[in-house]
Amino acid sequence: MPVVAPQCASMKGDAIRRNPKTQTKTKKSRWRKVPRTIGLIQWVKSGTYFANIRRGKTLYRESLKTTDLTFAKRKLEAFRHQIDRTDPRYGRMTLVQWLEDAYLPTLKGAESTITNKRCIIQRVRETWLAARTQPLREVKPSEVERWLNKEFGGWSEAYWNAALTVIRDALAMAVRDKVIYESPAAGLSHRKRKRPIRLTPTWEEFQSIIADIRSQEFNGHGAEDNWILCEGKQQPKGLGDSVSAKLETVFPSSMFKLEVKEAL
Repeated sequence: MPVVAPQCASMKGDAIRRNPKTQTKTKKSRWRKVPRTIGLIQWVKSGTYFANIRRGKTLYRESLKTTDLTFAKRKLEAFRHQIDRTDPRYGRMTLVQWLEDAYLPTLKGAESTITNKRCIIQRVRETWLAARTQPLREVKPSEVERWLNKEFGGWSEAYWNAALTVIRDALAMAVRDKVIYESPAAGLSHRKRKRPIRLTPTWEEFQSIIADIRSQEFNGHGAEDNWILCEGKQQPKGLGDSVSAKLETVFPSSMFKLEVKEAL
């Protein structure tokens, strides 16, 4: 029978050292904790800082997109403040998703008004890339104003104001629902509409207008009883005051005065 040589103690020690289960891990960690700053870690390979905050059983880890320590600390405080004041379930909600899923079903009013707002939301989806890709809480006020000027800057003030109303109302609702803690469109205001230029007829043109009115036989009233054109007379009180005030916006009082009598 073959004789089996007994193992020596040195051979057993070599086997133990070669066993991977007993070897001590010497691999360096890819993360580095920033000393004296709770919740701030750094990715060693790129040097980028990350927020690492735990609330209850949930761990929030997000890139602060900076390699500067001082700036990373400020962004960490803003991120912590945002977590405490917003609902974390909407962390990845985009502006387009919020407009279509939350804001659009709440619209009420005339069909034409709702149709116009639907068109604005569709325009946001088609022309605003950041509104489709980045989270709603990362939208900046300058991005909102830049998009409005790009898409509606060349149009009238009415179109620009209508688009701003949709964006501002939707973001205000997101603040109320704790999706974001501050609206990026809160500081934007409506544009003032230009005062329309109205053409004022000459004295001869106005006399022609009055003559045409008096010549109408089927206008539903007695022309001579209701319209009397005079110069230098005091306007009567009552019904004539309201009608004359409306006409005064079109025809200045320096040219003539219009006296209106009540129909008998």
